[in-house]
Amino acid sequence: MKTKCKLCKRTTQPCEIKLNKENLCKDCFDFLLSKYKTIEKVRKITGQYHGGKK
Repeated sequence: MKTKCKLCKRTTQPCEIKLNKENLCKDCFDFLLSKYKTIEKVRKITGQYHGGKK
């Protein structure tokens, strides 16, 4: 089943990562992980980006 990455809108057929019920491609996940250093921070950022939570 093809899904789209929520950040870059590319299809994530071969590899997808789910955080906060959001699909991310491996490239976007790796970028966010290198920038924010921990999965907890990446999860918080993706939640704020899509849900408008603060």
